[in-house]
Amino acid sequence: MTSDMQKWCRVGYYIDAKDNMNEWCIAEVKDVTKTSVKVMMNEWAPKWESTFPIKSSKIAPFRKNSKQNLSSKLRSCKSPEFSLGNLNFLHERISSAIQSSLLLEDAFHTTQFYRGKLFLYTDSLFSSKPAHDCVKTVINFSIDLLKFIQKWLESCKGLFPFYYQGQCNADL
Repeated sequence: MTSDMQKWCRVGYYIDAKDNMNEWCIAEVKDVTKTSVKVMMNEWAPKWESTFPIKSSKIAPFRKNSKQNLSSKLRSCKSPEFSLGNLNFLHERISSAIQSSLLLEDAFHTTQFYRGKLFLYTDSLFSSKPAHDCVKTVINFSIDLLKFIQKWLESCKGLFPFYYQGQCNADL
């Protein structure tokens, strides 16, 4: 794996990958070896995991080719991601972000979390039907998510340099 690729292609990171219909999709990296990258396409069931050669033209840094694809097309094999553990983890992250500057360690990780994990999980959450005993937790998460969005909108002026940094560097 090239050192440049090591920056954006790691287990748990989101990348862009072409599905078996040759469309660019958001994918989560599941495994990386010296010769291949194993990914799971967003909203596809685990049985559809794909493996690409490390130098494949069918993989790219996150949002390089999927920028216009804000949400994957609904497919019959959609795999819901709701879990109370994920919800609590994300709720803690956005609660911390509300109390801080909203920025993570760098622009790359900020993009991975906000445009990746948080966006995709929230999209999945709002299209799922959580169990009755989880509804209060989902509502509390949603309230804090709205507070997070409000703070983000209020601080956009300070975030524009990071936006432009991302526009100039596709690997972010």
